[in-house]
Amino acid sequence: MPPAKRGAQKSKIPFQIAKPVTPRLRKLLDNVAVSGAAAGSRHYAAVWDYLLQEGNCSSLELTLKPLDADLIPSVNGARVGRNVAAMAVFSDAFGALVDLVALIISLRSANASPAHTSLQNKCFHILVERWSGITQWMGYLTTYRPTGLQIDQIPTIMASVLFTAFDHPIPWHQEIMHRPATVEYLLSLLQELDRRTRKYCYVLDGSNRCLIMAALSKYLLCADGRATLLSHIKASKPSARRRIVTAIVERPMQIVGSIQADRVNLVLAAAESVDVLCLFASKVAYDGTLLPIFLRRNLWGKLGSAVCALADMAAKGRSSDRAACWQVLAQSIAAITGGIDLVVHGTSIDTASLGEMLCPFFEPGVLPRAVEGIKFLKGDPEALGWLSRAFQDVAPYCTISRIARADLRCPAFGEEGWDMAHFTISRAVESGLSAFNARDAITVNMKCGSCESVAYCSLECQREDWDNGHRVECASLLKLGEGHKFTSPSTLEIRRDQLVYLEHLANKRLPPAFAQEGSLPAYPYTVAMFNATRPDAITYDIQHRMDAHAQAIWGPIDGPWSERVGRCVLHAIKDPKSFTIVEGIFEFNFSVAPYVLAEMRYDPDAPSPRKFRVVNST
Repeated sequence: MPPAKRGAQKSKIPFQIAKPVTPRLRKLLDNVAVSGAAAGSRHYAAVWDYLLQEGNCSSLELTLKPLDADLIPSVNGARVGRNVAAMAVFSDAFGALVDLVALIISLRSANASPAHTSLQNKCFHILVERWSGITQWMGYLTTYRPTGLQIDQIPTIMASVLFTAFDHPIPWHQEIMHRPATVEYLLSLLQELDRRTRKYCYVLDGSNRCLIMAALSKYLLCADGRATLLSHIKASKPSARRRIVTAIVERPMQIVGSIQADRVNLVLAAAESVDVLCLFASKVAYDGTLLPIFLRRNLWGKLGSAVCALADMAAKGRSSDRAACWQVLAQSIAAITGGIDLVVHGTSIDTASLGEMLCPFFEPGVLPRAVEGIKFLKGDPEALGWLSRAFQDVAPYCTISRIARADLRCPAFGEEGWDMAHFTISRAVESGLSAFNARDAITVNMKCGSCESVAYCSLECQREDWDNGHRVECASLLKLGEGHKFTSPSTLEIRRDQLVYLEHLANKRLPPAFAQEGSLPAYPYTVAMFNATRPDAITYDIQHRMDAHAQAIWGPIDGPWSERVGRCVLHAIKDPKSFTIVEGIFEFNFSVAPYVLAEMRYDPDAPSPRKFRVVNST
């Protein structure tokens, strides 16, 4: 990645940048700086040809000479500003860092002949040996920003040095990444504030993502590097860790706020930068120490808001521009949701945490915007696959009512759009939206404070249930494992939604049988079964024999829940024309499928969509 142009910059004091190098190499490096990315490859090749003709590593040694750690002045920043000799040392070091980026890129583009490879490896070996002094100088220049240097360019150059040093296929780049000084400097650069805006530095290179984010992505995409980075954050002092977390959490919306919506290249650059932060969130999700910290700070909610803002900006551009932006946004969404597959294979993250991450991420309206974005990705099977898998993965963890509410904010789209989204979500919204609109006022916001296994809509309901049998079952439920408890507020809402949705399905599917027979078909009694775990549709059987079902499903339960199930069944047996049993199976993750038993009262005089009402549940 070429460094920023230096030709137009003016220094307050005269100095020769990186003066130790030869005049010929000085001219070649200046050509690289002035040309930028447009003609960069030609000028990088010219630098490599010069190094090859030279036949040794003397030019690299001369370039690195001003970056010797022993040359760092021991005086503080204020005194350095009045010290011309010290300023000359600073300016030489800054110029050497600019040249170093061009030299590394030139070395990386070397021809692959054995003779060339030998020289290339020697140069990189020198770079690794001198890396300690390089990072010390980078930290010193970033901290003190001496008067007279190109202060605004310092974060750009430092981030460019890191990214270029981490970039593949530089030999030993992982050795550089694993050094504590490197990680510490990257984390300090993440916290660096712009001296004018007092916001975190957002260092753009043309239309590409932020250079600081680009350097961070290199760690996140390398398994060992990722472990090193997260370990460093965890090992930081609490005050330092809080600063790092704040810098990461606040950055998504600061990136969005720093761009102009009518500049397509800036919107795309911001999307690529936010994508790196989504990648970070997907990696930190599986760290038991860091996950609660970032959950409390609502990292996933901030990322969802940033994705929505970028989607809205992209919507104002041309179709080709929207397609380019949605290629990145689709990858961001998939980064947040894609880790769910790992849960199935035994990672440490639990389902409650998934709900706490995914619901805030989708709450700002990511889902309807993603459905709208599908039409811009028809020519990109890979991006379409990311979105399709994201919809499939997220369905069990976002409550149906939230999906329905999100749908209300979505502009009209065709059936093809829903098919490209996932059947589970599309059918839930398409067929269940009216049910949630009608019962939106119903909330489930309390649970038994002892066993934490039974939810209620009111204190009166809880008292009635206590007298009707919960006083007996509560002690038994205390002995159950954590899987039977409500582990987060989102699961309360999910279970409420399951009952509302079952009620809707009963009203949609069962009335024809009642109209013909006056009651559900009996052998002698039946239970209506709805299976919402199928990926293609919701299957149902309204003549499922209750005795067979009891033997296969309820019998093995025979414990804390048996009395509650028995009370529901008894009502249906005594008065089958007024009560019926409806059971639904919902996928929560690929290894857990909750069975929700609902006792419903039938009122033939009620309006058509309201004949069945839930009166009890298990």
